[in-house]
Amino acid sequence: MNYSILVSTKGLTRFDWLRWRQKGIGGSDVPGILDVSNYSSRLKIYLDKTTPISDNVEDNQNEAMRQGRDLEEYCASRFEEATGKRVRRVNAIVQHIDYPFILANLDRRVDGEDAILECKTTNAFNGKIYAANEIPEAYQLQCHHYLLATGASRCYLAVLVLGTGFYHYTIERDEDMCALLLEKERAFWSLVEAGTPPEWDGSPAATDILRNKYPGHQSGISVELSKV
Repeated sequence: MNYSILVSTKGLTRFDWLRWRQKGIGGSDVPGILDVSNYSSRLKIYLDKTTPISDNVEDNQNEAMRQGRDLEEYCASRFEEATGKRVRRVNAIVQHIDYPFILANLDRRVDGEDAILECKTTNAFNGKIYAANEIPEAYQLQCHHYLLATGASRCYLAVLVLGTGFYHYTIERDEDMCALLLEKERAFWSLVEAGTPPEWDGSPAATDILRNKYPGHQSGISVELSKV
């Protein structure tokens, strides 16, 4: 692996962590940038990166995100138990050597291997996906972003399905995929640096942004404009 440390996360408050994340593109941003997310979009991520964060801003972490964070240690322990491998925390936001806006919050490094571990927690309704040995596209993209950021050769994905099962997978580095991500991320970050919002994409996440900005809007009503 070959990466640099942007900032240590030891003792870092959540709001300071969010501010540091604004300095680049993280793994969870990638599905939205590539239009494969039901929960995010290029516009949402652009606003996340360009809107100042104060200590008084409401933390939008939901219950699923909270459980995923709290159960990360258990998920990593289950991975060690299932594979016999040993993992360790990184305790830092790391960045690509040549493209410092490519960031990674790694869950774990794998001892004795050029590899990293990504831990996920999901609900039982998604269990059949993993039981069929399928990996959601968003997770594949996120793992490859971490491979791009760190130069690692493989990423292990450990998935804890609440109440029903535990699964783990190996994602080998794909240079074509890394090249694609680099192209897309460089293009997106150039918009952030220029202060140019991405084009409207019509996604549910982008629509929510408009709905929150203009709460008086009424759907299903058309207005005929008179000629001037």
